[in-house]
Amino acid sequence: MAKDLQFAVAYLTVEERLRISGSFPDGAEVTLMLTRPLARNLLGSVGQVAEMMVPAEKVATRQAKKAVASFKREAAIQQADFSKKFEGGEPHPELGAEAQLVTEFQISP
Repeated sequence: MAKDLQFAVAYLTVEERLRISGSFPDGAEVTLMLTRPLARNLLGSVGQVAEMMVPAEKVATRQAKKAVASFKREAAIQQADFSKKFEGGEPHPELGAEAQLVTEFQISP
């Protein structure tokens, strides 16, 4: 059982999908499949939400907001431990072991 939040990402060339497996501290594992267009939209949305999370009163321009969001992303990456192997876990009790195809998403700060 994983003690940390872990993710494993693989690109399935034949299906043109991203397979994302997440292992959570409670021991549950969830596997999602994202089509390439959905993954592109998700990544673009995450960047926009990160910009919205930068307080407006502290940053004057949109370009500065992007830079602050980028710095925060880099700080999060620096804290990640990429040396640990993905351990996986037990299938989520409601979602099961099969990969779930994501057809839409909602994201907010």
